[in-house]
Amino acid sequence: MIVVAIMFSAVAITNGFPLVFPDSGGYAATQAPNFRSPYYGILILFFHMRISLWPVVFMQGLVVAHVLYVVTRVIFGGGDLPRFLVLAVLMTGLTSLPWFSGQIMPDLFAPILVLVLTLLAFGRSRLGRLETPYFFVLAAGSIAVHTTHLPLAAGLVLVLLAASVLLRQWDNFRRGNLGLLAGPVAVAALALVSVNFVVHGSASISPGGSGFLLARSYADGPAYFYLRDVCPEAGYELCERLDELPRDTEAFLWGDSYFDRANGFVTLQDEAGVIVREAIKAYPWLQAKAVLGHWLAQLVTFRTAVEMISYADRTAPSLEFAKVFPDNYSAYENSRQGRGEIPIERLGQLSNIVIAVSFVLGLVLTAVYWRRRQWLPVILFGSIVMALLGNAMLTGGLSGVFDRYQSRLVWLVAFYAFAGLLWLNADRGEIVRK
Repeated sequence: MIVVAIMFSAVAITNGFPLVFPDSGGYAATQAPNFRSPYYGILILFFHMRISLWPVVFMQGLVVAHVLYVVTRVIFGGGDLPRFLVLAVLMTGLTSLPWFSGQIMPDLFAPILVLVLTLLAFGRSRLGRLETPYFFVLAAGSIAVHTTHLPLAAGLVLVLLAASVLLRQWDNFRRGNLGLLAGPVAVAALALVSVNFVVHGSASISPGGSGFLLARSYADGPAYFYLRDVCPEAGYELCERLDELPRDTEAFLWGDSYFDRANGFVTLQDEAGVIVREAIKAYPWLQAKAVLGHWLAQLVTFRTAVEMISYADRTAPSLEFAKVFPDNYSAYENSRQGRGEIPIERLGQLSNIVIAVSFVLGLVLTAVYWRRRQWLPVILFGSIVMALLGNAMLTGGLSGVFDRYQSRLVWLVAFYAFAGLLWLNADRGEIVRK
């Protein structure tokens, strides 16, 4: 596992510094704004200890290496290390996996929760005595580190429960798997609500999350047209600042807009929620059309490393890194990412080709498994597809269309295809219809 963990850290090692995004600085500094879960920052604090971020990279590589190994053993009947090393080489060289395991962001835990929940749902009998409680904790933690992971996990639980009914495995769930499956979601939801109530005085999953929805709705039109319909009579604070609200989500939230200057995630959180709800009522079809368009666009937008540009000349994350890791700041500036030397275009083209081929291969393999009545791989492929659909809706549909949103999960398609080929004739311990 250590060798594979190092392989999954190879991109960061080659870069000369862990890969970063503007939000990485806030996580490293353990900041907890009301629109972000604090748990990833807390988790990585125990590893970097304000000394170095490299232990975080190796921790993430080790966690995902172990999860993939157990999935190959339980779902595909693997377990032999030589073939697993071949799989690791393919994942390192051809997918976006190492770009997320080597990055200081919680995005890696989205695909982890998909795999772990599937294992807890249908692979419990093949898990070791310590693996079951470990995966329960890992699932809960993977959900809690990012607010979008909670609805993603809740939707996946429903999918897995539906699969249990179709495969006539409901009795198995009633004997204990239901608690293992729904428990992590409940624990994560309670953890998020509790921390927001204590820190921000709001018993909600994401008190400032309405700001993202407002920015999206304003850019798409519903909130824009609604405010112009009802202002100034409605009395919203934003009514007096409409000329200072750009119709672009990024500029609205982070640019020189009134929302940004007014610390809108805090001061306007209640107003933002009301405006979004009223705008949907006023322009339901316009809102639905916009969400559907962004969802479809996000489904096919997943190029690897497109956002891995240099941030060395930007306040975020540079300011936080300079404060928290002053001794390592020069390494951050002089990394390949810091110098803007990552070949983004070539990596993006390669990822598109690999995923397209892998998806077709995955469909073929799933048809083979279906004919053989080998249900574990079929269920895993279904989980991956449904997770991709749900993730695209939660991110692109409700926030914005960006490659990294779907890229964080889409490598699961390649993993399924590679693992299915490597262990095509292995004994999987089939789930057979009664």
